[in-house]
Amino acid sequence: MSLRLRLFLMGALVALVAVAAVWLVAGQRVEGEFKRYLERDDHVRFARLASDVTARVARGESAADVAALLARSAGGLRGPVVWLDPAGRYVAGSDSSLATAHFTFTPGGEVRVERVRRGARGGKRTETFVWIGLPQVALSGPRGEDAGALWLFPPIPNARSLAGLSGEAGFHSGVTRGLVHAGLAGLLVAVIASLVLGRALARSIEELTAATRAVAAGDRSRRVPVRGRDEIATLAASFNALVDSIDRGERLRQNLVADVAHELRTPVTNLRAQVEAIEDGLLAPTPEALASLREEIVLLARLIDELQELSLAEAGALALVREPLALDRAVASALAAAAARAQAAGITLVSDVPQLPPVDADPARVAQVLRSLLDNALRHTQGGGRVTIAARALGSVVEVSVSDTGEGIAPEHVPHVFERLYRADPSRDRRTGGAGLGLSVVKRLVEAHGGTISLESAPGDGTTVRFTLPTASQVLHARVGE
Repeated sequence: MSLRLRLFLMGALVALVAVAAVWLVAGQRVEGEFKRYLERDDHVRFARLASDVTARVARGESAADVAALLARSAGGLRGPVVWLDPAGRYVAGSDSSLATAHFTFTPGGEVRVERVRRGARGGKRTETFVWIGLPQVALSGPRGEDAGALWLFPPIPNARSLAGLSGEAGFHSGVTRGLVHAGLAGLLVAVIASLVLGRALARSIEELTAATRAVAAGDRSRRVPVRGRDEIATLAASFNALVDSIDRGERLRQNLVADVAHELRTPVTNLRAQVEAIEDGLLAPTPEALASLREEIVLLARLIDELQELSLAEAGALALVREPLALDRAVASALAAAAARAQAAGITLVSDVPQLPPVDADPARVAQVLRSLLDNALRHTQGGGRVTIAARALGSVVEVSVSDTGEGIAPEHVPHVFERLYRADPSRDRRTGGAGLGLSVVKRLVEAHGGTISLESAPGDGTTVRFTLPTASQVLHARVGE
C-alpha cells in the first residue's frame, strides 16, 4: 500500500471518527438541553394557564368551559393538563382520553394513573403510569371551597393532545438532519484535504527518494526543492546540505591526492635528477651537491611527518602528554630557536607574555604550534618588520597571539587558510610557502587540547593568529567534578 493511499485512509478514518464523536456528543447534549428548555417552557406556560383556570373556577364557570379553555390553550404543552377534584376524579382536561382514567395519590407525593385501553382485536388492557413531583396548582370554588387541583402530566403515549411532542420530534429531526449534513460536509472536506496533503507529502518524499538514488549512483549535482518551513522542508534542506558536504569532501579528497602528488613529485624529481647526474658523472659529489640532496630529503621527510600528524589528529588518535606548562617559558624557548633566522632577515622579535596561570598542555606539541606560527610569520614578513607573541588570561583559558607586519592575506583566502594543502599563492612557489599543511596541523593540535584558533588579516596590515589553551586549574576542576 502506497504512502499516499495510507495517508488518505488515515485522514478519512480520523475525519469519520471525529464526525461520529461530534454527532453523538452534540446530539445528546442538544437533546438534553432541549428537554430542559421544554420543561422550563412548560412550567411557564402551565403557570399562565393555571392562573386563567383558577380565575374561571373561582367565578364559578362550568367544567365544560374550563375544558374548552384547556383544549385551546394547552396545545403548546408537551403533556396533558387535567383538572382533578379533591377526590382525584377527572373534571376536565386537554386530553379527553384521560376522562375514564383512575388517579391515585400517595402520602409520599406519588401520582398513579391507570387507564383502560382497547386492543386492536377488541380486547382490553390496563396501562399504568407513575410519576413523582408533578406540577400542580390548587383550585378554589366561588365560596372558597376546595375545588381540587390543576395538574400538568408528562407526555403520555398514544394521547391525542401531543402537539408539544410533535414539535419536539420535529426539532430532533431537524437537528439530526443538520448534524448529518454538517458531518458529511466535514467528512468531504477532510477527504479532500487528506488527498491534497497526502499528495504534497508523497511528492516531497518521492523527490527525496529519487534524489537519494541519484546521489547513490554518483550524481552529486542532484538537489531537492525546499518548500515551506515544515519538517519535510527541514529534511530536504538537510539532504541538500549533506550532499553539499559529500561533494565538498570528495573535491577535497581529489585535491588532496593531487596536491600530495604535486608536493611529493618536486623533491623526488630533484633527488632523482641530482642522483642520476652524479651517477652519469655530470655532477661531482661535492659538499654543496650533497647539501642540496639533504635539503630535498629534509623537505620530503617534513611533508610526510606533517601528513602523518594531520591524519592522526583528524582521526582523534594523536597522543598528547599533558602537564601543567608555563607559557612564558615555552614562548621564550620558541623565540630563542627563531632568533637566528629573524636576525638574518632583519626582523624584530617581540615577546609580550606576562607570568600567567599554567596551561594544561603537551609541551612538545605547544612548541610545535609556536614554531609553525613563527615560521609562517617570518616567511611573510619583510626585513625591518616585526613579529610579536602576546598572551593573556581569559577566564578558564589563556589566549596566545602571533602577529606580524607582513603583506597580509586577501579576504577571499582567509576562510581557507586552515584547510589542508591550501596556499594563497596560486603559483605554488616554495619561496612563498611550504606544503600548505602547517596551519592545518596547528589547528588540529590546538583543537586536540580543547582550544580554539582563529586568524585575522588584511592586505598590507599583517596577520594575527590567536589560539587558546585551557588552564591547568580549570582542567583539574573539571576532572574533580567528574
